[in-house]
Amino acid sequence: MSAKKKPAKKRSATPAQLAALKFPAVDVKPEHFTAEWDHARGLFARIAAVLAGYDDKEMTRRFLGSEANAHTLMDMHDAMMEEIEYLKCHTEVLNAICTRILCVAHRF
Repeated sequence: MSAKKKPAKKRSATPAQLAALKFPAVDVKPEHFTAEWDHARGLFARIAAVLAGYDDKEMTRRFLGSEANAHTLMDMHDAMMEEIEYLKCHTEVLNAICTRILCVAHRF
């Protein structure tokens, strides 16, 4: 029998290492994050919440009853895939900001 290798543990930075990290300011335009932006992001979350409440039979009944509904379903799929890609960028930014917050918090 061959011995299974355990995955290497990811080493976390120590509080002192976090406190010592430096980072530059980033020019972000807060005016881009308007009520319309909030509404667009929330719209996908609301649609996803509704669709998650359908089992496969209900979703099939609702969307495959006509060709127009099937096209609507595929349009929703395409729009949600674009939203996922868009949100990946924001996830990266949020992760970076969380790291910055930890760096500053560990300076106290």
